[in-house]
Amino acid sequence: MAILSADDIIRAAIAASIAEGVTYPVDALKTRLQLSQPSPNLHAGSFSLRSLYRGISPAIARHVPYTSIRISVFHALQEKLGTGFPATMVSGLLAGGLGQLVAAPLDLIKIRMVSDARSAQTPRYTSLLDATIKIVEQEKVHGLWHGATVAVQRAALV
Repeated sequence: MAILSADDIIRAAIAASIAEGVTYPVDALKTRLQLSQPSPNLHAGSFSLRSLYRGISPAIARHVPYTSIRISVFHALQEKLGTGFPATMVSGLLAGGLGQLVAAPLDLIKIRMVSDARSAQTPRYTSLLDATIKIVEQEKVHGLWHGATVAVQRAALV
């Protein structure tokens, strides 16, 4: 098995970021509909295009560490453990879980920004940096990993 180069990892992160950017409005709409209370007046057409892109910066930024870690750790573990089914399963579990552990703060910020977009009130956060600063000020650094345990478990399985 060939070892991945830094260029391979960078290309993978860029490709994942582009894919996220293209599919983001659908994901944002899904999240907003999941967060909403059932209402006869609520439907997919009730959202503005601009609001569908709220939270895209943390969504794209997430793929830099997440994809890079998943791919590089997976390949490094396969080099050490081999490519049989049990080794591949362990490599995938560890790589996915570790990637999500690092990327969890960006997921949290994305969900909060998407949640803000569905509200008529002024958004809590104006940018990725603003959200990071406010969360750390209000909830301390560990607040950035709120809900990460479940997210890491899911990513490990995926």
